[in-house]
Amino acid sequence: MRTGLGGIAMRPVQRSRCVSLADWLASARAFVREDAGPTATEYAVLLALIVVASVSMITSLGNRHAEIWHAIADATQGSVGGP
Repeated sequence: MRTGLGGIAMRPVQRSRCVSLADWLASARAFVREDAGPTATEYAVLLALIVVASVSMITSLGNRHAEIWHAIADATQGSVGGP
């Protein structure tokens, strides 16, 4: 063990999972200064655009398929012995 002021024995400090505000701010500053920060932001924007395009395409295709199936059901309703 190490000794501190006045010769008092000190135990080693154990690092907890808690992060101080100063540590968090230092990490945030380092992230902003790195080149990977803007790249990650660009990827996030690109991913958001892909998600929006995919959802709109799936919605459009789903609505079109529903129209087709309703037209088929309407056309075949009398021929199959339906009410």
